[in-house]
Amino acid sequence: MTSSDEQSDPTSVEQPVDIEASGEADSTGWLNFMHSRAGARVDRREVRRERRIAALVLVLVLGAVAGIVVWRPWSAGRSDDAGDAALGADRVAALVVVSDRSGAVATAVVEQDRRGSGSGAVVGVPGSLGLSVEGLGPLSVRDAAAQAGPTLSRDALGALLGVPLVGSWVIASGDFVALVDRLGGIRVAGQPVDGKTALARAGVDAAGVRDVVTGFVSAFPAGFAATRSLLGNLGVLDEPGLPVARLAALVSGLARDVPDGRLRTGALPLDSSGQALDPTGATPLITDILGGRPGAGRADSTPRVSVSIAPGAGLAELDVQADVLDAGYEYLRGPAVAAGAASSVVVRTGTPDAQKLGAAIAALFDLPGSAVRLGAEVPLGADVAVVLAKQP
Repeated sequence: MTSSDEQSDPTSVEQPVDIEASGEADSTGWLNFMHSRAGARVDRREVRRERRIAALVLVLVLGAVAGIVVWRPWSAGRSDDAGDAALGADRVAALVVVSDRSGAVATAVVEQDRRGSGSGAVVGVPGSLGLSVEGLGPLSVRDAAAQAGPTLSRDALGALLGVPLVGSWVIASGDFVALVDRLGGIRVAGQPVDGKTALARAGVDAAGVRDVVTGFVSAFPAGFAATRSLLGNLGVLDEPGLPVARLAALVSGLARDVPDGRLRTGALPLDSSGQALDPTGATPLITDILGGRPGAGRADSTPRVSVSIAPGAGLAELDVQADVLDAGYEYLRGPAVAAGAASSVVVRTGTPDAQKLGAAIAALFDLPGSAVRLGAEVPLGADVAVVLAKQP
């Protein structure tokens, strides 16, 4: 018999444990856990690597942009203080006029050319140079400043030289003296001078204007910001086409050009009449230094007729001028001619309808067709040169 102790409840009987299966499960879980941590580390390393690459690319891009901005190949190595943006164009020319109640004491064309390595120009203009001023007829540079104002006189000079002039810096003579003294004086032809002396020298001739204006712009700071601030402190105001910022860019550029040997200067010469430009001496200054095309700066194509009245012709200039204007042409006072000169009409070669124009002007003055010819002996800024002598 079997005792009751030996009998067991079927529900209490221990079930066999599969040790091998349990070990495999634990091992799989551990491996999965390890793999997940390793994968996370790999993922984190990949993210960090991608971030480092992105940061490196960003640094390279920013460096390239900064390098271009600092280097600025289009500005020929100029610093950020050059005022290129304020200048507004690669090449800008303007007038500097010192005036009193009687008119212009000194007039000069100043120019900045920022192309390539850059250069500047200061060209003195004779006060007796004749201009054809819209609505007023022939006036000298000196008189035009008082009678026509800065805009009309500037337009007339720009048309004569074929140089677009953006604006005028007009300085009263007393203010000019004070400005020069506040700048600590200037150097004129190598000599230090004060404002009063500079004004007197500028009033002598175009060469004096050239020397004084060159010394004047040289006394300003070479930096755009400093010059702009100084002009503001000096009370200089914005003018049409020439706000203070643009003027500062122009003047500071000229100041930099002086020590660098990039400032070109000159004085426009007059012919024997003392009123018209001498073509031989003036043309190189206009074309090579200022980049102008004489006579090409006009807003319209109305023919300009330069008239010279020979001594003894018995003609009054006012009557001749009226005839030219009534015929629809623009009148220019021509250079002086000798008493024995013959009447003639010379039309500049290349002028549109040159033969027809010459014939019309000859008829206007009752001259024969044989007096008309084509040629280059025409005053700067004119299309036709007329000599009126005593008729036989």
